[in-house]
Amino acid sequence: MEPVEFRRRLHAHPELSFKEHDTAAFIEQQLDELGIEHRRIASTGVVARIKGRKTPEGDRRAAVLRADIDALPVTERNDCDLHSQNEGVMHACGHDMHAAVLFGVLFSVMLYGEQIGLRLVMGFALIFVAIVVSETFPLKRREPQGEDAPSQVTS
Repeated sequence: MEPVEFRRRLHAHPELSFKEHDTAAFIEQQLDELGIEHRRIASTGVVARIKGRKTPEGDRRAAVLRADIDALPVTERNDCDLHSQNEGVMHACGHDMHAAVLFGVLFSVMLYGEQIGLRLVMGFALIFVAIVVSETFPLKRREPQGEDAPSQVTS
């Protein structure tokens, strides 16, 4: 599956935080088709690894690429072909695109990495992490303190 199709599939089938079971299974299926080793983490997350050809045995160095895969409790109000099939849930924050871009990196390394010599010279592993995080833990506003605080302006 091409990265554009991957993104469209994610967009049409969004799942809320910690409920991305179908999303994780879909990602695992795509990784299997590319021959990329992977494992499930935190119930709905997926970690994939591509080892470089020059990675010494036991070497744990890696470049890690991470994307969130959870969606928001928002109703999508458009009529395009890839609109959400899950009523009241939508990828309104770009997580479908982030995951698709990272999938595109893995896709390219696996399909073209040998041709362009990339995997031949990689002395590290490339790790892809698809996990839920950001939509479940709202950021709290922190007022700047000390030197970070804005200075008082008087006229």
